[in-house]
Amino acid sequence: MQVRKHLFFFVIIAAFACLPLAVGCGGGSKKKSPASSGGSTGSGTGTGGGTGTGSGGNGGGGNAGTAVACDETWTVNPDADQAWLEAFANKIQSSQKLMWRGVEGQMYMRNVDLHDNDPQQSSGVIITHLTGGSSGGGGSNPGQFIWLRGEYLDVLFCHEWGHYKFIRYAEEYSCKCLLGSSFGQTAYCDASNCAVGEPCWETYILKKYPNWKHPNSGYDQTAPQVNITIDNR
Repeated sequence: MQVRKHLFFFVIIAAFACLPLAVGCGGGSKKKSPASSGGSTGSGTGTGGGTGTGSGGNGGGGNAGTAVACDETWTVNPDADQAWLEAFANKIQSSQKLMWRGVEGQMYMRNVDLHDNDPQQSSGVIITHLTGGSSGGGGSNPGQFIWLRGEYLDVLFCHEWGHYKFIRYAEEYSCKCLLGSSFGQTAYCDASNCAVGEPCWETYILKKYPNWKHPNSGYDQTAPQVNITIDNR
């Protein structure tokens, strides 16, 4: 299996299964617990972070509506302590906000199982190191998994998420796009601003999700909370 690897954001580039809401998208002491941010428990209604235990529940977040819900496992290769995992759970919540904006409220992470001490790389999102990655260091095997370092930027997550979920292998460096290589991007490109390359929305996103809308101006601008369960191994 060949995995693309690339570094971007001011460095030279070397080389970034969901179902509808009803179904889902597809060291320290041993301890399994809900992430502390957003409330430890909640009955949930499907309009916040989801149903069950973890951050979210009825504790906050926007209305997911009919958005595609993704249930993901995030593994941290090294051993991490509980404090690091709790802080990292907040980073996942932050990544959700930009991703929600990028897909215009039509996909979100509903449940995330976050655990450490797993060198097998057996999940959809793999954290290879506890530190580093703020200016690059990420990759993906579209449709299979993405990998990041522990201090990644949200825009890097959304870049790799675009490869992962929309099965786009190529980068998009000919226009302003989350699949490009610059800071500050908040959207995937379309034909209005990507006349040279392959616009993400028309070429990839709407082909994979033909019921989505673009532009989709009526969505709740507040991203749903992610239900995160931490397993400190």
